Amino acid sequence: MSGSRGIVGEKWSQRILWLCAIGSAISLYFVGVERQTQNHLRKMAEGFDDIDDSENSGGLYFVALERQTQNHLQKMAEGFDDIDDSEKSGGDGT
Repeated sequence: MSGSRGIVGEKWSQRILWLCAIGSAISLYFVGVERQTQNHLRKMAEGFDDIDDSENSGGLYFVALERQTQNHLQKMAEGFDDIDDSEKSGGDGT
């Protein structure tokens, strides 16, 4: 096969294309979930603003967003810990 160095075969190029498409779909899903969560938190904060019209109530949205982000990061870290534990035990989940 002379002259075919550096050329990705058709089968592999399709696999790479599908992998990119699936990765993009997963990314868009997570962006949508994150925006939905932020909109929900914003509506909750606006509800609190309606209940309590004091000067400090405007910061509730940012406090709620920060807590949600911390919880999300903590869950991700726990997931990575679970993956590490399963790899150390041989990958069979026991």
